[in-house]
Amino acid sequence: MRKGAIIGIIIALLAIGGGAAYFVMQDEEEVATTTTTSEQREVADEDETPGEATEGTEQNQPQDEEESSDVDQELTIDMRNYEFSVEEITASPGDTITLNLTNSGGEHNLFLDEFDVRSQTTNTGETTSVTFTVPKDASGSYEYYCNIGQHRQLGMVGTLNVN
Repeated sequence: MRKGAIIGIIIALLAIGGGAAYFVMQDEEEVATTTTTSEQREVADEDETPGEATEGTEQNQPQDEEESSDVDQELTIDMRNYEFSVEEITASPGDTITLNLTNSGGEHNLFLDEFDVRSQTTNTGETTSVTFTVPKDASGSYEYYCNIGQHRQLGMVGTLNVN
């Protein structure tokens, strides 16, 4: 009888230990996601080369009317849980585009890999902007997406069509 009780205690301890290990692993995944996001923010903050995206900070926003005319398109996109308010953008090669991003729910950003566009990550109520130039040799459809957690897989994507 005593041997059965000891085996029961061992099984209970193993179950508790396995559950604890599961939760520790979940916390490590969240840390890895946060680390990735921080690394991506650092990449977005690095000096940009011509033709790449620039983040919407005061120092690289148009300062007067003359500079504003260099932007071919300026769009406002609302980011909310698992969707962008603008799901399709049409542009021509060489166009300079400014995307004014507002966040009405959650933590979001906008990435467009082919053109090195990486916006700042925002929380509810925050805004940011990105300005980029479509390369003159670009043609076709390109996906932009939110890279937070599983947002892309949950449908937080849009398409930039270049023709």
